[in-house]
Amino acid sequence: MTYVVTPDQMRTAEQHAIDAGRSEADLMRDAAAAMAEWIDNRHISGDDPSHVIALAGPGKNGGDAIVTVANLIDRGWTGSVYLVDRDGFGDLPANPSRLEAINRVSDIAAIDSATIILDGIYGIGGRSELSETAADAIATVAGFRRTHRIPIIAIDLPSGVDAATGEASDNAVQADVTLSIGFLKQGLLNEPAVTLAGAVETMDIGLTPPDDASIAVVTQEMVSSWFPRRRATAGKHDHGGLLVIGGAPKYIGAPRLAAEAALRVGTGLVGAAVPRMLISTIAAQLPEVVFVPLSDSDPRRSVRDLNDAITGERARYTAVLLGPGLGQDEPAIALLARLFGQATSRSVAPIGFGASRTDEDEPAPEASALAAAPIVLDADALNWLATQENWPSLLANISAVMTPHQREMARLLGVEADEVARDPRETARAAAKAWGQVVVLKGGYTTVAAPDGRVFVAPRATPELATPGTGDVLAGVIGGFLAQGLEPLHAALAGVFIGAEAGGSFPRRGFLARDLIARIQNFWHDFDEPDWWI
Repeated sequence: MTYVVTPDQMRTAEQHAIDAGRSEADLMRDAAAAMAEWIDNRHISGDDPSHVIALAGPGKNGGDAIVTVANLIDRGWTGSVYLVDRDGFGDLPANPSRLEAINRVSDIAAIDSATIILDGIYGIGGRSELSETAADAIATVAGFRRTHRIPIIAIDLPSGVDAATGEASDNAVQADVTLSIGFLKQGLLNEPAVTLAGAVETMDIGLTPPDDASIAVVTQEMVSSWFPRRRATAGKHDHGGLLVIGGAPKYIGAPRLAAEAALRVGTGLVGAAVPRMLISTIAAQLPEVVFVPLSDSDPRRSVRDLNDAITGERARYTAVLLGPGLGQDEPAIALLARLFGQATSRSVAPIGFGASRTDEDEPAPEASALAAAPIVLDADALNWLATQENWPSLLANISAVMTPHQREMARLLGVEADEVARDPRETARAAAKAWGQVVVLKGGYTTVAAPDGRVFVAPRATPELATPGTGDVLAGVIGGFLAQGLEPLHAALAGVFIGAEAGGSFPRRGFLARDLIARIQNFWHDFDEPDWWI
């Protein structure tokens, strides 16, 4: 398992390795070898020779850069180094002949001959302030990145970024990839560092996590253990049923996206409880889905039908997803109030074209439907909860995964969104403990927090998912995993991991939520079972 660490925790981990018999030279050698292997395996140069140029600063980060260049030369590359506030190479743990083969560049303009630029000016010991020499070198490199499309790979973190806070100089390096040594650095989760870092890869060099590291990164090894091989004789009812409750005339796509996502991750049966007027549209696109029609004007009838679908004699659903596209108009409010056991007394407008009616002061039904199966609370279900006094008490008998984005989380907490954004990991941790539910706080490195205080982050930031409908897809994936029997924390972690990894194959712009569903299907296929057929 890999962790998110502060600079002090990273130094502690390195010191423990040294106390156990490894030297600083060993750590640098191992880090450089890991980075050179990663670069060499992923860079395709075609017929052109591969040439790396490193900007090497005065500290250990500069040494890492130089030794990485030496390792790449050992792999057939050519390499150059431009020294930034550094007098020479010094005593470095690399083959002397390879160090001698490095071209020492005195003119920064020579960088235009590179196929890759390594940023090794400052590491975790640096701060956001840059020396004049470093700022000039970074400005020149940034120009070549734009005009020559030369990728920049930062070692540990982009120079000019604070490893603890993520604060950055105006002239900080904009990297395409950051190779974070040992563990993911805390500052890389925050803006502006998370944008400056580009794609982040963690280089395992065999360090033991510090005892006080409290945020883990979700990994494939972790997630894959939760999915046993399917029995050859299994039927659809052996793989759970998810009921998606949502939809409104303005938001037809949300329940449709969630339902398809749940099907794509292997849920045996998916139902959509949507207003009757939406059924023909969704059914034409998703004929695999079955429907529970919601009354256009009678929330009591809708709740009775939902209760029967989830807890009746012929109940087929093992999990519920509540909220995608439900809306915040009067009929949706009345439906949610009765689902959560709240009485209503007001005129209820129709969801579709039915006549208005008065909902009398009749005791609301118990929230048995929601208490009978694990539930994902998303979108408008969360928005409604945020309007209720002491809303966490409504979840007292419910096992839920809550999936707010930062603005929804702010409404639930009664704070400004900026307060959530300042420390989303600790915000999610405190909320999960206070509410007694699993919380998935979406955005950047999406955070998953458990009621027992454990916190996890997605394996990568997901800027491409900042587009309409991707939250509905994530909710459908998590709901599908809940329906198949995963416990709430595991369902949330698996959904966040697969969504982040699937989204990584797309550009940051022009991406649609339904593209993610198609990619999840392919990724799930590779993730679940090996390709053994020919």
